[in-house]
Amino acid sequence: MDDLAEDIRALINSRSREADSDTPDYILAEYLLASLCAFEVGVNRRDGFYGLHLKLERVHQLHWEFDNHTEFKSQTDAKTGEEIRAWTEATKEEFPLPEGAQWLMVNEDSEYFVRAALP
Repeated sequence: MDDLAEDIRALINSRSREADSDTPDYILAEYLLASLCAFEVGVNRRDGFYGLHLKLERVHQLHWEFDNHTEFKSQTDAKTGEEIRAWTEATKEEFPLPEGAQWLMVNEDSEYFVRAALP
């Protein structure tokens, strides 16, 4: 777990917020970080719509996430929200989600990031 995820996990735990949903604090922390990542993509798509064309300067990966592990599926250095959306759709089509898994998008700051060659 990276420093930010650990800080969020500790804050959730210190306020006993995991009790409201009966969900472990680290899962809530991961969810909040994934939400932040999704928000960043959304902001970049919005800015592109308005012609601001802000760029995402991170490498992103898609993984299958299971209860106790993840499996790397694809990686991109796409710079815009539109490019990331297209890559995400293509990856999901190429690698149908197996039963018991969910999609996990990470960047190079994530503990789940796998050092892999760019396409």
